[in-house]
Amino acid sequence: MKKRCLLLMLLALGLALLWYYYRDRAAVEQREDPSMIFGRLWVDSSPQKDTDYIHALALLKRLPVGVFQRASSYRMVAERFDYRRKKDRLELAFPQSGKEATLTFRVWACDDLPPFDLCLELSRNPWESGPKKFYGMREQRRASARIQELSRRVFLGLE
Repeated sequence: MKKRCLLLMLLALGLALLWYYYRDRAAVEQREDPSMIFGRLWVDSSPQKDTDYIHALALLKRLPVGVFQRASSYRMVAERFDYRRKKDRLELAFPQSGKEATLTFRVWACDDLPPFDLCLELSRNPWESGPKKFYGMREQRRASARIQELSRRVFLGLE
């Protein structure tokens, strides 16, 4: 009887370890290269009408600058920042307000808000109490005309 209980316990432990290994491995495989944060538009939602506000984030790779933006089709508030990246950590400096912030981020494949297929999560949003989760597209060319126009406007402000 004791051998049987011990065998069942070892079998249960082995199954638990296998489940933990494969669950953790799938989570790691789903993460993307942190450098994917650059050169794409990140938004917090998909507006349904022209007066809906969205928050956007964009970082250039060739210049260490980025922008946080809150905008509808009729009103826009944005602030440029300088950054330094170390792996999955960003150090931000906002020249206008003089604020500085350090945060971590992660990028992963997701399908929470089609047609967006990437998610970006910030450990905190240092600007205007904005969101911590944003959505982006792996292939910007697949974006709708509306998203491409928004992306063009955001990146024009950076270059």
